[in-house]
Amino acid sequence: MSSNATVLGKLLIIADDLTGANDTAVTFASRGRRSTIHLDAQAVRDHGGDVAAVALDTRANWGGAADITRQTVDACASFNATMLYLKVDSTMRGTAALQIRGALTAQKQSQSHAIAVVCPAFPAMGRTIENCQVLVDGIPVNDTASGKDRIAPVKTADMRELVPGAVAIPTPTSAADIVSAAQSAGTDTVIVDARNDGDLGQIAQAIVEGGEQFIPVGSAGLANALAALIPAGPEHEQSFPPVRGNKPLLAVVTSIHEASQRQVSRWLSTPQGGPSAVFSPHPEQLINPDNLPYLSKQLEGLVGATDRDVLIRANPALLENGPVSGALSTLADSLAELAYTCLDVRPFSAFILIGGDGARAVLSHLQATTINVSGALAEGVPLGTIADGQAAGTPVVTKSGGFGGPELLVEIFARLQKGIHS
Repeated sequence: MSSNATVLGKLLIIADDLTGANDTAVTFASRGRRSTIHLDAQAVRDHGGDVAAVALDTRANWGGAADITRQTVDACASFNATMLYLKVDSTMRGTAALQIRGALTAQKQSQSHAIAVVCPAFPAMGRTIENCQVLVDGIPVNDTASGKDRIAPVKTADMRELVPGAVAIPTPTSAADIVSAAQSAGTDTVIVDARNDGDLGQIAQAIVEGGEQFIPVGSAGLANALAALIPAGPEHEQSFPPVRGNKPLLAVVTSIHEASQRQVSRWLSTPQGGPSAVFSPHPEQLINPDNLPYLSKQLEGLVGATDRDVLIRANPALLENGPVSGALSTLADSLAELAYTCLDVRPFSAFILIGGDGARAVLSHLQATTINVSGALAEGVPLGTIADGQAAGTPVVTKSGGFGGPELLVEIFARLQKGIHS
């Protein structure tokens, strides 16, 4: 298969959460490729574009990540992708090694010599792989916020420990470098260094040269490098999707990552964010489903009393009656149910969903399975339109919980307000 055929054919992205799927697919949308995000494989068959990204919920699923990834790749076989891209966290939080194993198992049914090429680097966001070490702004990842993550802490910066059985090499100059390293080590997984965007571009060239034999495994950084190799498609003007009039925005922040919490605090300190309606129930309240009717009534009263933007946020307080990791799904689902309550009170012009678990839960409550990706409000902040379900046609922005600087939420609100009121 030629390099052009590989790049210009269909791309299937399997991501460990919704925000990851979205911020990977958006880079291909920016090159004129029709890109869609899906919550399940059936939606790919029904709505898939040139680039179809399936958002799983596998980052913290230690028991099922490998099987779920394998089953999803198998279920998407009819999409006839010419490249499979496995999107993992740029700081290697969670079950990346298990996801890689699942993807390889599935791919080897049609490509017996499949090799995973692993490079989660995203230099534009300060995440690099240097001498096989994961660094965030030059600091070993285990000494950063990702190392203290309450759900999936990264205990080491050494990629060889994070992906057992893999071989590590410097930035490759060709597909042959990757194949040779795998064969010499007797492995099907190769970790590669990337200190900057130039390195990622070189890796992308090697991956394209290798064709369907390679499974690129990375963050939005490597996806950006692959997308840059695609000749620009038909004129693709990035614009805001249609909005439903001059109405407030609804932001749902289910991430307790310190990056997201700083962004929320900064937004609320501004003249625009200060008057927002904010609802932040304690996690002890959220894990008990008997409390939800009472919380919903409180939220209904709050939303009904204002015409300002509404912010529902995860409370970073610690649970006293069990680990946060064990309650993650319940917390996200409870916050999503509360967000759904808001829609009974008033319509909103757009949704801002921060945190992959919660974003998925919100869309599930809305019976949505697909997002049509339009473009990016900012680096790592995709904008799309909900394609189906009860909120079909509503613009939606997603962002990973651990992503971005303190001003990012301020920028998101400002950009959306500009689009809504222009």
